[in-house]
Amino acid sequence: MFQLLGFVVRRYTWNKVQGFRQYRLKNLTVCLVHSSITGCWALSMLLLYPDIMFYHTMHWYQSFAIHLPMISIGYFCYDLTDMLRHEISRWTVELGLHHVASIFVFTSAVLAQKFLPYAHWALLMEINSIFLHLRSIMQLSGEYQTKPKKFMFTKIVNIITFVLCRFAVQVWLIQWCWHHRHLMHSFFVAIGFVVGCFFFVINTILFYRVLASDGLLGEWAKKQTLQIGRDAIQENNDLIGTDSTVSTAEPMSVVKN
Repeated sequence: MFQLLGFVVRRYTWNKVQGFRQYRLKNLTVCLVHSSITGCWALSMLLLYPDIMFYHTMHWYQSFAIHLPMISIGYFCYDLTDMLRHEISRWTVELGLHHVASIFVFTSAVLAQKFLPYAHWALLMEINSIFLHLRSIMQLSGEYQTKPKKFMFTKIVNIITFVLCRFAVQVWLIQWCWHHRHLMHSFFVAIGFVVGCFFFVINTILFYRVLASDGLLGEWAKKQTLQIGRDAIQENNDLIGTDSTVSTAEPMSVVKN
């Protein structure tokens, strides 16, 4: 599915853009499609089946529900290989660890046929990823200059959904795991706590980068974030004719989830 989507995006979108920026825009477009599908699906599950999401988080199973984590497994596998083809950097390692952890968690739920509502809870974070990816696309495409009000709205909604759909959801997942630890095998308890804390740290770092890039932590933090940003360094590499597949830069605005 995502290989086909990636082919269509590479062939028909962002062809007037050059260099590393073109790769990033094409990659972010695929990310946006994934976030839109999975985020809306997970939110629909919460709104339509709140009793299942809150009170049957462990043992509830329906064949239709298993497709959501399977879609995300396919996306993370696609995105990991796409990054390895285009960019070898410290950020490939960072995002690679995130993707591998996500694949491991969702695969554990799919194979065990348990914790599917838990996986849906986790994918509520993709609601924020919609605005996170939109924000990055507007920055890279220059649309933030031509549509400043739309960009400001996207930044505000991004921060609000970050707190609600990432931090609040992550806290709920960790506390649920704590209160139900005596009902679970130690393997799943370890996943809940270790991987949960791992994602919480990643989200905290990402939130700092977003706030700094948006100028909410002062001009110094904003300049540092932009000057050593992943996209800024790669654009500079393109301009001076160096290998644009190697970077030691910090992501300017996005860590994909």
